[in-house]
Amino acid sequence: MRQPSRPQPPVRFYPRSPEPAAAGPDPDTPIILATGVAHLLDHSYLLLYPALLVLLQREFGLGLFSLGIIANLHYLASGAGALPAGWVADRIGAIAAMRTFLLGSSASLLLLALSPTPVLLAAWLICVGAFCSLYHPAGLTVLSLRTRRMGRALGLHGVIGNIGIALTPAVAATLAQAAGWRWCCVIFAVPGMVAGWRLPALAGPPPIAPGGPAAPAATGSGAEPGGASPGSPIRWRPLVFLYLAVSLTGFVYNGVMTFLPARFALGNGSGRLTAAGAVTSLALLVGMAGQYVGGSLSQRFPPALLFAILMGLSTPCLALVADRRIGVAAAAAAGFSFFHFASQPVSNGYLARWVPPHRRSLGYGVYFTLSFGVGSFAAAAAGYVAEHWGLPRVFPFLSAAALAAGLVMAGTLTRARGPAENAPGAPRAWPS
Repeated sequence: MRQPSRPQPPVRFYPRSPEPAAAGPDPDTPIILATGVAHLLDHSYLLLYPALLVLLQREFGLGLFSLGIIANLHYLASGAGALPAGWVADRIGAIAAMRTFLLGSSASLLLLALSPTPVLLAAWLICVGAFCSLYHPAGLTVLSLRTRRMGRALGLHGVIGNIGIALTPAVAATLAQAAGWRWCCVIFAVPGMVAGWRLPALAGPPPIAPGGPAAPAATGSGAEPGGASPGSPIRWRPLVFLYLAVSLTGFVYNGVMTFLPARFALGNGSGRLTAAGAVTSLALLVGMAGQYVGGSLSQRFPPALLFAILMGLSTPCLALVADRRIGVAAAAAAGFSFFHFASQPVSNGYLARWVPPHRRSLGYGVYFTLSFGVGSFAAAAAGYVAEHWGLPRVFPFLSAAALAAGLVMAGTLTRARGPAENAPGAPRAWPS
């Protein structure tokens, strides 16, 4: 007699560690909160300059192209520093690197508030960017090595970071209009100082060394069958496609974040800075939902395919931000925000599939060097487009880069898949 076939469990593209025997607090929570707060501040500090762009233009008498070059240097410092930051984090420890970022960037903001000339303004913005470069290689290493459900942790980490991305334009614009941009910088520096002092206590116990006796830590760090297990070499072929794609998405991100507040400041009359900050923040708040959805979907769908689809959906939304009707432009910006930020936990987790734990900070260092480093040139390029063809034209220009990023990752679908994706006879589910 034929035995009934057992139902197959769903495929999990990032494995889940065994659940603890006794009920208790989720051990991922303090790690997600500590890295999430640092993530929020990292994006806030990098996006403070675009929120103040209109006031800086007025005080220093600079054109959009010149202001774009300063933004380029600010973002380039963040990107160029990510590779040495990954090397440093692998040696001094990720928590120490995160603490250095928090204290150093806060101190740089205090000095930025004292800048009397555009040259010193640019110099201290470069310092802010350089310290901010420490966060992503360190923070994502902590998450990928010390959480039991990596896709979920990356999604929640992204949600908290998106609070900083979304609220910075509105909060900074309101503070700057009420008290001046210098006091705004001082106020933003305070939470970084406090978080840097409290971080070691918030981050929980020290991590278990890769390859150590605790199996759950190894599984949670991305040790999938056929993927990046402890001690394995880096899988460079799929990483080449990923690194090219994130270079393009970094270009899109920096261009949008630099000029989106200025886009909504056009034609709003008195109080336009506050209004533009509020519209920008509302659009970017949608990205919080995108981060969580992207992290959740990455547990069940092939990451490269999911990334390509999300980029394809973000492309027309970004082009429509140029629409003359503010309502349409704001809705399009919200759509772009959802799809673009949904792709971030997907690409962050995809890297962990191919880079072993002992090289994870370095892998993320290369990732963010390309994302923020190449992306930094979007500020100058978009500034040139804005000055010569008008600010709204910036967004169709950037949408072409978003489409290219999706096409690049689509190219990996026949070249670099994990065994659970397409290998004949591969297991139907990751161990759980």
